[in-house]
Amino acid sequence: PGFRWHLPFPIEKKEIVNVEEVMTSPLHTQMLTEDQTIVEVKMMVQYRIGDAKTFLFQVNNPIGTLKNSIESALRAIVGQNPLDNVLTKNRQGVAADVETSLKTLMAKYKTGIEVIGVNIDDAKPPAEVQDAFHDVNKAEEDKERYVNQAQAYANQVIPEARGEAARVDQGAEAYKSKKIADAEGESQRFLSLLGEYQKAPEVTRQRLYLETTEQVFSGTSKIVMDQGGDNVVSYLPLDQLMKRQKSEVTEQQEMSKPSHENSEPVSEPLQRETRPGRSIGRERSAR
Repeated sequence: PGFRWHLPFPIEKKEIVNVEEVMTSPLHTQMLTEDQTIVEVKMMVQYRIGDAKTFLFQVNNPIGTLKNSIESALRAIVGQNPLDNVLTKNRQGVAADVETSLKTLMAKYKTGIEVIGVNIDDAKPPAEVQDAFHDVNKAEEDKERYVNQAQAYANQVIPEARGEAARVDQGAEAYKSKKIADAEGESQRFLSLLGEYQKAPEVTRQRLYLETTEQVFSGTSKIVMDQGGDNVVSYLPLDQLMKRQKSEVTEQQEMSKPSHENSEPVSEPLQRETRPGRSIGRERSAR
């Protein structure tokens, strides 16, 4: 309020400052990141004049001071961040840090300028290294893809391995239980046999002998000989017995092979098995 007058030029002059207009200051420059990589940054700073008196009379060139402060703040913040943060991962965070640093500088220098916002429009490697940068990005993508594939494979294999381990463990427990039960059964059998032996030792001993003989001779070839008759010459078909033993061994080997390999040779052992009886019959009839 009141009169606003001034002496005519060149004694005095009038300069009207618009404190509501929002102005911009662009910056396009190359910076060095924390990991010693050059990055090309395009940034835009929005500001307005917050204090006209300070803006006009405190600093000789407030706009020049602002531009120098913008580059200084950007260089400091970019130098504290790796390349990935500036390019993609934390670009907004870098812009926010630059804005905070720039506001501090403007308050320190008393320029009367109020910083409204900082935007990083673009950040990329220099054109000379674009191809190498793309190769690095592709390698990073391949690395991430391989890690994901390995993780998926691990997620598939680990449960299977755990299931197999549980199955083996259960099988071992079952085998252990079976062996313990068999051992307990054998011990009970011997204990019961001991009671029978104590009651009748000779009978029990004879019974055990006969049972053992039956088990031993159950899988072997046998020839029954008549001890009566002094004029009868016993004939032992040793050659036929040897052949029969060989055929039995061959048959056991064939049975141990897969089923499609031993489906044919069945009739020959049967034919050989009947020959010793015929030879004995012929010899006795001739005599």
